[in-house]
Amino acid sequence: MDQEHNGTVHGKGNIWAAVVADSINTWGDRLLTFRLHYPRFIHAEFMTHRMFSRNASSSRAIPVKNVLAQVRETPAMPIHWGKNQAGMQASGELDVDVILPNYLVDWHEEIMKHATLDREHAWKEAADQAAYFAEAMMEAGYHKQVVNRLLEPFQFMNVVMSSTDMRNFYHLRDHADADPNIAELARCMHEAELHSMPQVLRHGEWHVPYVRTMRTGDGVLRYFDEEVELSPEDAQKVSASCAAQASYRKLDTTIEKALNIYDRLVESEPIHASPFEHVATPFHETENMARKRASAFLRDAEVDNPDQVMYCGNFRGWTQLRKTFPNENVT
Repeated sequence: MDQEHNGTVHGKGNIWAAVVADSINTWGDRLLTFRLHYPRFIHAEFMTHRMFSRNASSSRAIPVKNVLAQVRETPAMPIHWGKNQAGMQASGELDVDVILPNYLVDWHEEIMKHATLDREHAWKEAADQAAYFAEAMMEAGYHKQVVNRLLEPFQFMNVVMSSTDMRNFYHLRDHADADPNIAELARCMHEAELHSMPQVLRHGEWHVPYVRTMRTGDGVLRYFDEEVELSPEDAQKVSASCAAQASYRKLDTTIEKALNIYDRLVESEPIHASPFEHVATPFHETENMARKRASAFLRDAEVDNPDQVMYCGNFRGWTQLRKTFPNENVT
């Protein structure tokens, strides 16, 4: 099964969402992992949702030539051209030409007094000009962590995101008051979730995005890379490796590549721990019951947010692989 594109919901403006792993524990906590594609200019808004674990395209990791090709061929553009008014929301769209004074049609020609472009052409021209300067800086020898910043307003993001808490995101973003671009992303995600069927997992069984799983007749959950069966430990490594790769390069799910990337992630100083957040196992039943009793005690004591004890990291009812590493967080 092609987990990258199976069940993908395509929206406007080249925005899309796909569920690449969907699991639920025996007491109903559902863990979803999405692969997302959206304009970088809404990424700051997406980052405000703190219940999400994310790995995302990095301007420090992607070669400038790759970003230049995307910006020139398919620049990220608004899907709604709001008319100026007071406040955060544009109630209507505008479709009038843009007049550019002292406009350079070509860098080798003289400056024109002005040019008139439609809205899409004006936006694409801005992308072309950013690409022009970025390419010149690249050829001068500047690093991609500098050069790619010029191209960010026109880039698309590839993002792997996992969460046990989606309702508040949909409540806020799949809404008429949200920016239309992030509202379209939320709509695609919501639709993808509604069409996905979760797999029931028990403690010791692992939610492993990009690894195929199958429960056999003996009730044992088995893990596969293509047709090769993996141990649970190798499945975790392949999954975390793919979460790391998916944000910046074409996926290589082979065990050889996974082990190489896994070693680089865990042996670096500091450790690159975020890809291990997407891999998780349900709480043991004893642990879950103990946390429930603690939550009830805190509620009776009128402590704020008593349900926080039901979380490990930012997942409710699940232990992230990251939380099993002794050096995952420096305090």
